[in-house]
Amino acid sequence: MGQHPIGFIENNEILIHAGIENLYSTLLFLKTDENCKFKQLIDIVPADYPNEEKRFKIYYLLLSHEKNSRIKISISFNIEEKIPSITKIYPSANWME
Repeated sequence: MGQHPIGFIENNEILIHAGIENLYSTLLFLKTDENCKFKQLIDIVPADYPNEEKRFKIYYLLLSHEKNSRIKISISFNIEEKIPSITKIYPSANWME
């Protein structure tokens, strides 16, 4: 059973924690839903938290020009886990992946 995305506001920013298995569907929803429209991928940022159970994180930073808002999506993972490509949703991710 997969982990469902969990969202909250941290430091005045919307942050969603998604499981690896929910990453693609979460990003696709945020880009295509009429209430969201996060059509621009700003950045993909890796992070290493050596003291956490799932040591590595990737943050996806998105922008909605139409809604004038930003959002961060994070996934936590271990080194042996594979992260799916998001280039079919955001072609610009190719350079960052």
